[in-house]
Amino acid sequence: MKKLFVAMLYLFVLFIITQMVVLYFRDEHVVDYKLESDEQVFSINENYVADGSKSHYYFEITVNDEKFYLQTYANFYRAQNIIRDIKYKQTEKMSCLLPIFINERIVTDIICHYEDRVYNYTEVWGKDTEIDDYFWESFAYDEEHFADETTNILTDDYISIYLDHVLEKHFLYLNNYRGIDTINKNNLRRYVNVSLFEKDVYNMNLKYLVDEYLVVADYNQDIEFDQFRIVNIKNNNVEDVDLGENVSFNSYIQGRKNKSLYIYDRDEQVQYEFDVNTQRFEKIGSAELGVRVFEDGEWLELTVNDLLVEDRYFRDQPMEKENEYIKVASVLGENGFIYYFLQENSTYHVYRALARQPDYKKYLFSTENDNMRFVRDFVYFQDGNFIRYYSDQTGIKTIAENQEFSFNKNLDFDIFINQ
Repeated sequence: MKKLFVAMLYLFVLFIITQMVVLYFRDEHVVDYKLESDEQVFSINENYVADGSKSHYYFEITVNDEKFYLQTYANFYRAQNIIRDIKYKQTEKMSCLLPIFINERIVTDIICHYEDRVYNYTEVWGKDTEIDDYFWESFAYDEEHFADETTNILTDDYISIYLDHVLEKHFLYLNNYRGIDTINKNNLRRYVNVSLFEKDVYNMNLKYLVDEYLVVADYNQDIEFDQFRIVNIKNNNVEDVDLGENVSFNSYIQGRKNKSLYIYDRDEQVQYEFDVNTQRFEKIGSAELGVRVFEDGEWLELTVNDLLVEDRYFRDQPMEKENEYIKVASVLGENGFIYYFLQENSTYHVYRALARQPDYKKYLFSTENDNMRFVRDFVYFQDGNFIRYYSDQTGIKTIAENQEFSFNKNLDFDIFINQ
């Protein structure tokens, strides 16, 4: 009897492991199903795309001939039919919908259609009391999850860190006059000041983040530099790399392609390539050789005279005008996102559309700074003295306040997300 019990237990454990493996390696799927809730019938088209770090779920939800679109990178382990309930209310002013997933999980704010545009509920809260009453009374709406509030703040000199909003695997840096400040969960206090230079540098323009490696010209030198200082913003280690060349500080970084940076020296009319992985630095362009830049998906062959007219930076895609919107970025390819600006005087109103549904633009936030980083399904942006981020799963969150932003517009930030 004991041997039979052990054998059955062994088979049961083997069955569970097999099911988990099958579930994990399940292929992409497209399924259609219906849900009934509050006397409404919802038709759901669920499309799971398996693509490594780009894996995601895409949904089209139809109710009363009205379509809502949603895309999430939340991990549901490739399960099917993952929307288990839907809260929905339609009035004369607006209609709002909230999908509730497996285990009552919520991965987006309530999605609202209002005045022919798409908003998160936090942006239209209070505009329709009938909508407010429904979502507050029909279930416990978690307003704190999507609110930008915390009292857990670390302040050190000119900088404040909103500790509750620092995310796992997100590595942020802000440059200061003598180096950088890094903010991430690897840091003991979430914050570390990394000193790089002995004197104040008011315009640290010769720097570039390649994944977790920040490459910075050695501003301890004058007029010319012959080494890079490379900071790993995940662990704050600093390494010096000799270039074997003297490069003028009257240079600029044109951009990045793969793991390489491209630098143009205006004084010497020379183009260099620096491979961050191999730390190889070599001259690849000159008056005799010509220079090249990567624009709109292809390499262009230029002369140094072309760069006398204007500085040429790498550009993955052209900025396009679409009616009143300016298309500023595409992220994650044909199944990802498209970001748009709607500029009103000095204010940028930022919208995002799914690449599959470019006309379905959702308002995200407004700011008077165009300093933004679009990474995966996150956008980090400067808003006055603040650095904030947005994703559908978090809403808008403030991560840092830098008082020095008020005095120097050349100070900036960048973000690496370890996927």
